[in-house]
Amino acid sequence: MKTLLQPFLNTEIGINLEQPHHIEAVTLTGVQAEYFTVVDSKKGYTHHFSYCSILQIIEHAAGVECGGLFEHKQLFPLVIKISHLPEFMPV
Repeated sequence: MKTLLQPFLNTEIGINLEQPHHIEAVTLTGVQAEYFTVVDSKKGYTHHFSYCSILQIIEHAAGVECGGLFEHKQLFPLVIKISHLPEFMPV
């Protein structure tokens, strides 16, 4: 995984950071042996993810288009989809 992500270091990429089906803009700031690091564009928070949390990586030289109906479409050279733990609300 490290060799796959290394070329995108310090580049804005897309990731489903807080919601499973919503891709957000982040900057890939670190690629370590066991995990990768991103900084989100909205709040500037630093997030660290282990490689085992990655479900899918999509890349395309012309960009991967992200955004849904009524949303501004964005192009990212790389999109990472990570797994999310389901949230259950007590009844």
